[in-house]
Amino acid sequence: MRHRLAALVLLLAWPAAAYYHFVRYPSSTPPYQPIYDRFDLRSLPGKAVPYLITLNGPLTLTAGDSEAAVLSQIRAAAAVWSGVATADIRLVFGGFRDGNGDMASPFIQVEFTDELPPGVIAQGGPVARLDPVESPDGTFTPIARSLLRLPKDLTSRPSWSERFFLTVVHEFGHTLGLQHSWASGVMSTEITRGTTKAQPLTQDDMAALSVLYPAPGFRKTTGVITGRVTLNGQGVALASVVAIISGRAAVSALTAPDGTYRIEGLLPGSYFVYAHPLPPAIAGEPLPVNLSLPETPGGRILPGPAFQTTFYPGTPGPVATVTVEAGRLVEGVDFQVSQTSRVNLHSVQTYSFFNRNAIKPAVLQSTSDWRSIVFTGYGASTLAPGLSVSFLNAPETIVPGSLRQYSQGYLQADVSISPFSGTGPRHLIFQLESETYVLPSGVLISRKNPPSITSITPQPDGWLLLEGSSLEAATAVWVDGVPAKAKFSDGYLLVLPPPAPAGHRGVLTLLNPDGQSSLFVSGDASPVVSYAGAVPPVVEVNSLEIPAGAEMAVEIRGSGADFRQWTPWLATGTSDVSVRKVWATGAQSAIAWLAASSSAAPAVVPLSSVIGLAVARLPQTLAVTAATPTPFVRMSEMGSENLFPGGAAVLPVTNLPPTATLANSSAVVGGVAASVVNISSGLVTIQIPHTLKPGTYMVQLSLAGVQALPAALEVRPIPPMILYALRADGSVVSASNAPRVGETVRLVVGLLGDETDIPADSVMVYSGDVQHAVLEIRRNEKDPGTFLVEIRLSSVETSGGAIPLTIARNGVASLTPYNLPIAP
Repeated sequence: MRHRLAALVLLLAWPAAAYYHFVRYPSSTPPYQPIYDRFDLRSLPGKAVPYLITLNGPLTLTAGDSEAAVLSQIRAAAAVWSGVATADIRLVFGGFRDGNGDMASPFIQVEFTDELPPGVIAQGGPVARLDPVESPDGTFTPIARSLLRLPKDLTSRPSWSERFFLTVVHEFGHTLGLQHSWASGVMSTEITRGTTKAQPLTQDDMAALSVLYPAPGFRKTTGVITGRVTLNGQGVALASVVAIISGRAAVSALTAPDGTYRIEGLLPGSYFVYAHPLPPAIAGEPLPVNLSLPETPGGRILPGPAFQTTFYPGTPGPVATVTVEAGRLVEGVDFQVSQTSRVNLHSVQTYSFFNRNAIKPAVLQSTSDWRSIVFTGYGASTLAPGLSVSFLNAPETIVPGSLRQYSQGYLQADVSISPFSGTGPRHLIFQLESETYVLPSGVLISRKNPPSITSITPQPDGWLLLEGSSLEAATAVWVDGVPAKAKFSDGYLLVLPPPAPAGHRGVLTLLNPDGQSSLFVSGDASPVVSYAGAVPPVVEVNSLEIPAGAEMAVEIRGSGADFRQWTPWLATGTSDVSVRKVWATGAQSAIAWLAASSSAAPAVVPLSSVIGLAVARLPQTLAVTAATPTPFVRMSEMGSENLFPGGAAVLPVTNLPPTATLANSSAVVGGVAASVVNISSGLVTIQIPHTLKPGTYMVQLSLAGVQALPAALEVRPIPPMILYALRADGSVVSASNAPRVGETVRLVVGLLGDETDIPADSVMVYSGDVQHAVLEIRRNEKDPGTFLVEIRLSSVETSGGAIPLTIARNGVASLTPYNLPIAP
């Protein structure tokens, strides 16, 4: 229960929140329009928030742990939030921050400290904000700085453990603007959290982030439920409303001061919806679950009174469902609740066991002999009369009469699992006389045992042969917090460990898509990868200088690692200069793209690098200067349509000298002279040399004798081209010989590649959003240099008796569609 105190001290000083978020309302009367705290993505190059780490001296770690391992888990936890497809935000490692120098751009500071209060595991959240601003998504308060604090003494939480990793993911969520939720996602407190290291986020967490930072497709692919919770005709503030389906994680929201709520981010389906009160504060908590209360001009909004948990449309248990469709709003899902004196049943956590290791939340395998769950919580720690537990609308059942005392403060119940049960989360309903408590994701069901490693055999080429159980093609292999390269074959895994400091000891962990990991089996006795005698990777880069508002490219050299396998990362040590991207250009070479904020504060900061597990502070520095008239290419505004050998690259140039002409300007791409073919309206057009192969190259422009800042150009393969089409009988497709939807046609395609065999899954043929199935690809013997791509035509809208076909290989698409005649 200690994690319930994690954010207590810091959060109490922060502004209001509700519906997962830190929020305030501009009015004390309805309608209540929330103003959320969030980062302003318009001020962040690449929509990426940098996090900078302050160690504050050496860490105290458990035996076998290391600083490199801790830092790798922090980077992995941040990457979890960057992987939310429906949210338009990323987190990037920005380096180390040892001082308190000014930075104009927003950032997250991660610091280790000895000053956390007793019982506090970690803290996270916004600590500095700017004035509210308007955006297309409404008014919001920009976060200027968020803080994530971890203890310097980590002896009780090894870096490789599930608890440490999920704690850091949770706190990063706070720094992005998320508060606690009651749907058992990673943003729930540690007591009821129903996630694992292999599946750290639920739909609830992803919806919460996407509401703040919606990607274009978020509201097109998900639905919304709205309604109101009332008691005696009055709105109930800060009630939790949850939409839930067996086999899926729940999604929830908190009510506004007038009892209205809005649950966004729901995948299509039929949901049970229920409303429940927030659990009361436990010992040491002045507010329920450390909630930072919302504010109006009239003051803070307190949670409404305790009430009976109620399912829509007003039943004590799940009876009727609400159907949600993508892109649609369901209104009027209202609740009229009944007041109670207090909440007695809440905050239940579940456990199962594997090899005597306690697993939380309870995970049950249909193949395992262990078919019991152990649980504890307020009102559910002793075998009291009137206490019962059941599954919410699931094929699994609690065995009648099996509820019994497990040990002091814990209860146990047996579970009946059908061999045909599906996988995923199951939700538990607890009853204590007339009181109901729902625990989303109280049990996770899997068909397999967790993955495990039985032997590790080093191979001559540096790879490791891993044998074990429950290994599959989708098994991820981590060394500490860095994914290793893995190949699955015949039931075993070939693994290439990431580079690491010399002498490093890396904990090996397997993560399966069902949410289970090898930590369930081995725990602290997990196998390790030894780097004794390893050559440490080294990164070399020159000291840099970048003006405010500018973009530039930087060459990186190194040794001790193959950059093509392990792309290095360059960290600038300041939020005012972001690293937009790094391209590996060879075994020991790479190019980094840097962008400085237009309001960047002058500074000189040390550079850092990351290769695999090796994080190094470089002796070189980055100097940020005031804006200068030096020309630079705005790489962020470059198109990619014609960036292939022989194509034209249009380079937007800031500070283009007005005297620049074709005669006094030149360009070099990858060390090869490139023709400057046009200079007009701030644009410099060059022809990419025909001799260059696909890859990323440094670009140097000389404009009227003035050297521009170095830029980078990503040269793409020459796009494929559909030349003509054949019907299945070999006849040429024409308006008078057109196929119908559902038929197969063979496209004669040029410039698809030089290989003898091209995998069908590397090629896509589509018309707008509709894909046509690629059935076979083979060389066209009648027309050397071309391929026959056989497709089955899907149903699409026609235009002028034809459908447009675009072909793409590995993301490189034909420049213009081929109009295929189609019969009605």
